[in-house]
Amino acid sequence: LPLKELGNKTPLEVARTPNLNYLTQQGLCGLMWPVKGIAPESDLSQFLILGGNKKDYLGRGVIEALGSKIKVKKDCVYMRVNFAEFSKDKITNKRVILSNSDLEKVNKISNFVKVYKTIDYRGILEIKNGSENVTNTHPGYKKIKDYSVAIDGDKKLKCFGDKQTSEVVNAFIENFEILTDKTLLLRGAGKLRKTKTKKLDWNMIGEMPAEIGLAKIFKMNIIKRTKSEIKDIITSKRSIYVQIKGPDTYGHRGDYKGKIKSIEEIDRMLKPLCNRDFLNQVKL
Repeated sequence: LPLKELGNKTPLEVARTPNLNYLTQQGLCGLMWPVKGIAPESDLSQFLILGGNKKDYLGRGVIEALGSKIKVKKDCVYMRVNFAEFSKDKITNKRVILSNSDLEKVNKISNFVKVYKTIDYRGILEIKNGSENVTNTHPGYKKIKDYSVAIDGDKKLKCFGDKQTSEVVNAFIENFEILTDKTLLLRGAGKLRKTKTKKLDWNMIGEMPAEIGLAKIFKMNIIKRTKSEIKDIITSKRSIYVQIKGPDTYGHRGDYKGKIKSIEEIDRMLKPLCNRDFLNQVKL
């Protein structure tokens, strides 16, 4: 968004991006509305852009579980977690780190519920023999049918829907709050199931659970992050699914200076792609 601090320009407009500018001029650009009328979560948007059918969408929780070092079980429901701070009925911080000692304590609460830490303030809640027909407790995401839409909100919410599963989840959260003085913001309940999602013979480079999970669903070849990843892109004979997270991380923090710096770092990394011989081989 345009910022007063930047003369009503966006961080992208202010950042020095000669390589991105060149690649944009040589490529094709456009806008897409993956789910008309709403602002869906990023994983659903990408799933549809990659060619998936909305009926085959598994839910944010199980997608991130697949993209983490978690053994996903067919008899369990998975929900994406934000570890958060609260005061009475209000969420005061939606992104806090859970310590390993707290994680050990909370995983003794129940034999049917387990918490996994993934990256930073993110985690996964695993519910044994649960139902995916439950609502979100994250006030920033409202569940509609089998997916969530982004909304404004900071009110502390309970889980509703399937009676048994919602009661288990609410009881677990209550005990979690007693032990840690933090809470769990949950969204995207889902189970692993068979779908008709077609394989994409692509390579994928990324680091976040949601995008890695999507790559696994589409049976892509996941390339490990290395210093030679740009070279891997250039030499690859496959299409490439690349996740660029850096600017988004700073955006969540409200750090526009960090966002500008991150964009400029990405631009420098892309310089090897600005080669006419290479671009002539790219199919659009």
